[in-house]
Amino acid sequence: MTSKVKKFRPRVFAALILSGVIALWLTGAVWAAPKALPVKVAVIDLNILFQKHPGTQEAVASLIAERERLKAEYDEKSKNLSQEDKRKLSGDINARAAAKEAELLGPVWRDLDKAIDLVMEEGGYTLIVKKDTVIRGGTDITEEAAKKLGQS
Repeated sequence: MTSKVKKFRPRVFAALILSGVIALWLTGAVWAAPKALPVKVAVIDLNILFQKHPGTQEAVASLIAERERLKAEYDEKSKNLSQEDKRKLSGDINARAAAKEAELLGPVWRDLDKAIDLVMEEGGYTLIVKKDTVIRGGTDITEEAAKKLGQS
């Protein structure tokens, strides 16, 4: 009894595998196209919204006064310092200025963020983009967000 063992043929095997992959691909079983989610885009002008916040003017005025005070402090303390000490003093003053800016403007930006989130949720928006980066399209929600801050 002799058995006939067929010789393995790599080309035939590769052709069978390839045809199976093509068949699956054509039926969509492997690479089914993902369904597009609906996207509702809004645009917002953060500069206008920032200006309309009731706390902005006071925060900016306080920040300007603090920066002037820090500049006067630097001018006074740096009179007789070496360049290296002036650099260190400048770094310290800049760090204090940045901390004061975060302290004064942080609440304003958090309020803006909350107002934007409210408009996003109420309007069903999936994406909000800065208005100055968009050429066409999107619904402008700047005034809606301003109303959430208490402005008309």
